[in-house]
Amino acid sequence: MSRLRPMPMRSAMTHRPKSLNGRSLLAHLGTRLIHSFLFAGLVATANASINPSEIDKGDSMPAGEAQATRLPRPFEATYTADYRGLPISATGVRSLDIVQQDQSLTYTFSSKALSLFAKLNETSTFNARGTALQPLRYQYERTGLGKNKTQDLHFDWQEGVVTDQARNDQYSLNREAHFSDRLLYQLQLQVDLLNANENDINTGIWTYDIFDSGRIKQYVFEVAERQLLTTELGPIQTLRLEKKNDDPDKRTTLWLAPALEYMLIRFIQEDGRDSFSLELQAASIAGEAVKLEE
Repeated sequence: MSRLRPMPMRSAMTHRPKSLNGRSLLAHLGTRLIHSFLFAGLVATANASINPSEIDKGDSMPAGEAQATRLPRPFEATYTADYRGLPISATGVRSLDIVQQDQSLTYTFSSKALSLFAKLNETSTFNARGTALQPLRYQYERTGLGKNKTQDLHFDWQEGVVTDQARNDQYSLNREAHFSDRLLYQLQLQVDLLNANENDINTGIWTYDIFDSGRIKQYVFEVAERQLLTTELGPIQTLRLEKKNDDPDKRTTLWLAPALEYMLIRFIQEDGRDSFSLELQAASIAGEAVKLEE
């Protein structure tokens, strides 16, 4: 059994990318869109209709033994992507579901992305222990141009072992630690905001440890301001968060909607002259489509 592997040092040499033309450029951009969906986490479609003001706060996803805990209800949301304003499109679909197994409940949080040149499926199966979401299995599959990639992590918290069945790797873990997988931290952020008081939301810094191929990475988010956004569904009040980054050329911004249980509404990632954005197109909560008041 191997221990958590240290993150490899990156070369300080400057890499000069090859020039891309025609179909190669389109393929490159399409793949970039798919990769960017990894951070934002996405989802799809609906029927019926629901107004944010009509959401029953008592019908949130069950949270086990913690009485005062609120977790998001099952939801779906569809996003479209834009890369520097170019005509390269991708669709992202993100969903949260409850799974009944014997006398216990488990949950699945899924993200799917599809472009002309690549496809990505990502799923986290987890338990809810109060407000802490504990990963049980993380699955990742990317196909299309370039090298395909598969990952299938099984978290055995009782034995203190993480097994990647796709790569035949195994890692030890601290059973007392709390960390997320590469997808689940996005939902954990929603849960934390949903259960925070107003003062903590306005002044809080949200830090997440993420298990990634035997290493622990840390993401930190800070609330910037509240902002009214105009969307395909209508205007909605959002909370804007910035991902803290040591590189001044990189900037990641999230807009989450408190009235929709902090669902992602908009996502922008900037890296030098590159920019990528996601916009919510459709959403449902507990099977009812979200419709915003004009």
